[in-house]
Amino acid sequence: SSAPFYHFVETVPFPDLDKAFIDFLSKKLEVEFNIPNSPSKMWKVFESLDYSPFWMLKVINYLITSEPNLKYAHSLVQELMERAEGLKELSSTMRDIDKIVFLAIANKRSPFTKKVFDDIDKNTGYKGVASNVQKSLNRLKNANLISQIDRGEYCVEKPGLKAYLKRE
Repeated sequence: SSAPFYHFVETVPFPDLDKAFIDFLSKKLEVEFNIPNSPSKMWKVFESLDYSPFWMLKVINYLITSEPNLKYAHSLVQELMERAEGLKELSSTMRDIDKIVFLAIANKRSPFTKKVFDDIDKNTGYKGVASNVQKSLNRLKNANLISQIDRGEYCVEKPGLKAYLKRE
């Protein structure tokens, strides 16, 4: 905010891509490439990729160029995403409390709930209290794993990490 011309920039919110995006992709695949896919199955893949258009387009690329099977193309992209995003290494450096807080945010829940506090008490060496959750939020923000949209509202910035942590 102290940089020159900082206040000369106007931010324009870019809406999240929704089911219309997936319907468009599904229709294009069928019409242009004769690859029929259920929009609902494609939506589930998009959800599992944390709504990342980049990784969804990788799935589409695999469908078009080499493997017209959605499940298989999804598994290939999932593996690629885990390696490219360094999810294994990232997970190994995260504290247990940060994983719990991250998963709460990724599941669109407040990290300040009794359930999250109880999970922290049971599964970490930390007390499940607001100050520890706040410190965890700060670590996650500093690591660019989440960003704060508004007061008490966060979004995930690392696609695939939610699914990886759940499997781990």
